[in-house]
Amino acid sequence: MKPLGPRARRRGIVGAGTLAVMSRARRIARLALAWVPAVLTVAVIFWWSAQPGHAFLPDPVLDVAVKKIGHFLGYAILGVALALAIDWSVASAAGRGSGRAAHRGSGRTAVRAPLSPGALLWAWAIAAAYAVTDEAHQVLVPARTPSVLDVAIDAAGAAAGLAVLVWWRARRREDRGEDPGTR
Repeated sequence: MKPLGPRARRRGIVGAGTLAVMSRARRIARLALAWVPAVLTVAVIFWWSAQPGHAFLPDPVLDVAVKKIGHFLGYAILGVALALAIDWSVASAAGRGSGRAAHRGSGRTAVRAPLSPGALLWAWAIAAAYAVTDEAHQVLVPARTPSVLDVAIDAAGAAAGLAVLVWWRARRREDRGEDPGTR
């Protein structure tokens, strides 16, 4: 093993084994942080679905439309959060860091694109499966009933969110003059 330099010694690090432990702990903390948006989105969806099924707006057509749009957007956000967390987790496990690469001397970072098809598929599948459990949970909530239409809207919202994410990342790479099809 390489001897520690003066900078590491000033920080009180006593050996290379300590560096490995710190690095691993830092990776685990970053991995946990990558999942925070997905977990928070699930919590918000669960909270909304636990609310009794009363009308929010006086016009019943508008009330239903707003609720269905809410389903779509909530699951679009969940799909994006899951895809980013899964992709980050896979990249981290493969030793590719957070999926961001620095441009030397520019202070900018490159967005790794495209997202892996596996991350996209898993994100959609998890979001769709959660939609099913969310609707099943509504059996227990007063004045709420499960709906296959809501599951379809939720799954479509997750797919739309993922499509926007793929498009946005590819466009961002093109704007920076990077090859949009490479990792």
